[in-house]
Amino acid sequence: NEIIDDKLIIKPVKNYFGKLKVSLTVSDNKDSTNFDFGINVSPVEDPPIAIAGDDIIISDGCNTSFTLDGTKSWDPDNDELKFNWELLNQSKLMVFDTSVVKYTFSDSTIDRDFIFVLTVTDITGLNDNDTVLVSVINDKPPMANAGIDFIAPIDKKVFLDGSGSKDTDNKIEYNWIIADNDISLSQVESKKQNPYFLYPRNLIQDKTYAFVLSVGDNKSYCENKDTVLVTCKKNVGVADDVKFELIRASNKDNKVFIDLDITNQQNWPLDFAAITLVRVENQINRQGQIDPYRGKNTVKYGIENGETVGVELVYDFETSPTNIRILCKPNIKILSDSVMYVLSF
Repeated sequence: NEIIDDKLIIKPVKNYFGKLKVSLTVSDNKDSTNFDFGINVSPVEDPPIAIAGDDIIISDGCNTSFTLDGTKSWDPDNDELKFNWELLNQSKLMVFDTSVVKYTFSDSTIDRDFIFVLTVTDITGLNDNDTVLVSVINDKPPMANAGIDFIAPIDKKVFLDGSGSKDTDNKIEYNWIIADNDISLSQVESKKQNPYFLYPRNLIQDKTYAFVLSVGDNKSYCENKDTVLVTCKKNVGVADDVKFELIRASNKDNKVFIDLDITNQQNWPLDFAAITLVRVENQINRQGQIDPYRGKNTVKYGIENGETVGVELVYDFETSPTNIRILCKPNIKILSDSVMYVLSF
């Protein structure tokens, strides 16, 4: 409150309305007098606030419509609002009277812009407006190709192939997704055309994983998806309390490379000699000859309970095998239990 010359100026708190009690003292430096009076402050309607949303950029390669949303508009007095959308820059004026509008556009060979003005009006007739620009880009959609379904080679790294994806008018961005706790793709790998994942450990049975590839143009205006199913063969077996886990099985020319982890789960030490306990046969049941001069830890004596030993084995065949059968035994007894893996190259 303030007094200027002979005027008393009273400024109520913002949005205040109702009775206001005022006490005034008038003095001539000799005598003074006090008196009270009241002021009735009437409410004043506030205009609504129109919010048409952010400007939109979309591709007509993946879309035939877009949605306008004015529901974030509001009224300070909580009055009910009426909505009115006007499409301006077209040959014919178009009007919509709902808070949310789904607009379908026709096909075209050029980029085009749509300008919409949203007007919101409260029950007293006060109104506000906001404008949104929708830019529709003439764009051909990308085509995702995650490759054909396949059986993963048992190896430390298994590669996926998105090289068949294409976009005729934009650079492609890749995003691979796998929803399974056994397998994960690093953030870096998931953005590559040909990422790899680590072969899952301790698979006691075959398991199929679904990888979803999403490809988008470099502005992410348009997206397409494809799925590839990858089957991972079991890589763990237990025979007489000895656990065999196959880490790698690959071939090159006439050689087959086998990496195994052997874990002793017996209560007594285990003597392991790969030359007698691991046998590899090809598709015609011909046994490969182990190369004693290549590999690692082909013989290990006294493997303690709970201890794991890794071996790297190399087998020679007369011709390059297309299928192999790996037989792992915990001891040299003829009738002892065994673990077998059947793989194709």
